[in-house]
Amino acid sequence: MSDTSIESILRQEVGLDNRFLSGERLQRTVMQRMEVLGFSDRDAYFAKLRSSAEELDKLIEEIVIPETFFFRERAPFEAMLRHLESCWKKTPAGRTMRLLSVPCATGEEPYSLAMVLTEAGVAPEKFTIHGIDISSRLITRAREGVYAKNSFRGKDISYRDRFFTADGKFYNLIPAIRKKVHFHAGNVLHTPFMERLGLFDVIFFRNVLIYFDADAIKRAMANLNRILAVDGLLFVGHAEANLVDTSFFSHAPHIQAFAFHKKKSSSPVLQPAVPLAAVPPVRKGRSRGGKAKPSTTSGAWQEPDLRRAQQLADRGELDRAAALCKEYLQQCGPSAAAFFLLGIISENTGDPEQAETFYRKALYLEPHNKEILLFLSLLTEMKGDRKEAAILAKRLKRLQEK
Repeated sequence: MSDTSIESILRQEVGLDNRFLSGERLQRTVMQRMEVLGFSDRDAYFAKLRSSAEELDKLIEEIVIPETFFFRERAPFEAMLRHLESCWKKTPAGRTMRLLSVPCATGEEPYSLAMVLTEAGVAPEKFTIHGIDISSRLITRAREGVYAKNSFRGKDISYRDRFFTADGKFYNLIPAIRKKVHFHAGNVLHTPFMERLGLFDVIFFRNVLIYFDADAIKRAMANLNRILAVDGLLFVGHAEANLVDTSFFSHAPHIQAFAFHKKKSSSPVLQPAVPLAAVPPVRKGRSRGGKAKPSTTSGAWQEPDLRRAQQLADRGELDRAAALCKEYLQQCGPSAAAFFLLGIISENTGDPEQAETFYRKALYLEPHNKEILLFLSLLTEMKGDRKEAAILAKRLKRLQEK
C-alpha cells in the first residue's frame, strides 16, 4: 500500500499541506509508528489509523511538532488586554469575557492569557478561558500544568517566580491559574464541535494556518467566523496575516499584534454561550427528590454557600470547594449547581469518569441547561464516544434554536 491513503486521512482530518506530507518525511514517520506498535504490514497500520483517534493524534504529533512557550510574542497579549478593557467599559458590569486558544498544545498560551489578566487585576469571575487541541495527549499534559525550562524564554521570565513553584527540573503552575483554563480535545475543522463552544470575545489562532492547505484554511476561517463575537478580536501568527480570509475579517489597528476584527457583514449564527465558569443558578426550596432543611436547636440553620464553593474553585482550592458542594448535597438534597461544579472539579483533577457521573446528575435535574449539556457533550467526545456526543449535541442545538 502506498502512503497516498494515509495522506488523504491527514488532509481530510487536519488539513495538512503537502509540504508536511512529502513522501520521504511521511514514510519515515509511518515506519517509526509501525515499529512502535509492532506492525510489519502497512495495510494493518492503515486499518489501525482509521479506527484509532489516539494513533492519529500520535502520527500528527510526529509530523507537526508543536513549538510553544509562555508569552510567545508579547504584543498580542498586550493588545488583548487593551481590547477587553475597552469592552468592559462599554458593557454591563456583570459581563464575563470568553477567550479561546486553539490549538493550545501543552497549554502555555491559554495559561499566559490567564496570567496577563490576573496581573492586570481582573477578577476571576470576569473572564473564562478555553484551550482546544486535536491531541488528547497534549490536552492531558496541559491540564497537569507542569513545565520544563524550555517553556520559559525571553529576557523577562519574572512571572515564573510569581505563578510557578519549582520542583527539581520542573515548574508547577499554581492552582489559581491552572483552574482558570478549561481544556477540550477537538478539531478546529469540525464545525459541529466548534459551534457547540458558543461565542468568544477573543480568539488566539496563531501559527497553525501555515500548516494548512488552501481548503483547510477556508474551513478554519469559516468556523472561527462562526464563533467570534461581532466585536471580537482574532489573533494569528506574524507569518499568517496574508492567509486570513478578508471576506470574514479586517485588520485591527494593533501594532505588531497581527489582530483582526470580525466584519459586520459576517454576523454569527450562534447565540452567546452562558459563561462556562459560572455555576448554574441555585434554585430555592427543594430540588427534585430534595431533602427538607435540617432542624437545629442551636440557632438559625445556615445553607451552605455554593457561590463560595465557586470562588474557592476559581482560586484553585479544589478540595475545599468539593467539600462545600458535598456538604450542600448532604444538607439540602440534589442540586444541579453542586453536581455541575463537582463535575468541573473532577475533570480538572484528571477524573473524567467521575466528572461524567456528576454532569449527568446535574443534567437530570436541569435537562434544559445549555451549559451542562455543552460540558457533557465535549467530555463524551473527548472520551471517543462520538455517538453519545452527537446525541447531546443535537439536544444542545435544539435548545439554542429555541
